[in-house]
Amino acid sequence: LTIGSSTEPWLIIDNLSQDLSNPLFRTPAVAAYVGLSALMIDQPNPEDFMLATLISNLGLLKLSSKSLGKNLDDFSEDDTFLYLNHPLTSINMVLERKIPLPEDIKKIILNSHENPQGTGFPKGKNCPANIPIGSQLMQICETLDSNLLIIPSYSRFEVSDRRREVLLFPEMNNFSPELINNLKKIWVA
Repeated sequence: LTIGSSTEPWLIIDNLSQDLSNPLFRTPAVAAYVGLSALMIDQPNPEDFMLATLISNLGLLKLSSKSLGKNLDDFSEDDTFLYLNHPLTSINMVLERKIPLPEDIKKIILNSHENPQGTGFPKGKNCPANIPIGSQLMQICETLDSNLLIIPSYSRFEVSDRRREVLLFPEMNNFSPELINNLKKIWVA
């Protein structure tokens, strides 16, 4: 994680890609936020968190091009099914290539859209009681990323202010309080 040695890694990551037409274009930035955050809160193997993040959206490649960049409400029935199952599809795409995938990385990917309230997917109300920290961090960093996008003709914002604001969003109550507190220590500093 060489980027962790940079004086301002958040700005480097934020400028990786600004194309909003395809959520896959933002996946490397989210993976970098996940890895950097995992490294800074002393999680073991932050590279595994990054790898899980990079793999987690591969299943989105199966969506029709007309669905990319749209809201789920505007998807066709087939694309809705594909989207809601993309974590499992992503894992299967890797395994079909005969690439081994450790169980802990599979768990992170499978739970990348789950939450303890049971409103996530693909399992929803049947999701595990303990969602892996890597899965939670991935969801938090996706929210962060969507709030750090540079939008042409809008004033530039302070990245540290946005990180602070994201941690105050009501949906952050869905995640481990310990994880949120650890992120506050590194994101708000």
